Amino acid sequence: MVVAVMFAGVALIKPATSEAASCSTFSRTLRMGVKGADVQCLQEWLNALGFTVSPSGAGSAGLESTYFGAKTKWAVMAFQT
Repeated sequence: MVVAVMFAGVALIKPATSEAASCSTFSRTLRMGVKGADVQCLQEWLNALGFTVSPSGAGSAGLESTYFGAKTKWAVMAFQT
């Protein structure tokens, strides 16, 4: 199974790994300001791939949040490039 997240018109493709299976699925467009378990899953996934959401505090590895803010946006943009 492959899960896609749309951000700024670009899909992020998340392969179904054992780690990804523990996350919620992405069933909506994630963008600045949204909250939810799917945002936390996205942050976990980005951090695991080395696209650090935050080096410390909220959004950092192990402290992923449910809020899609500027740090999540920058991590997604880094992934997209």
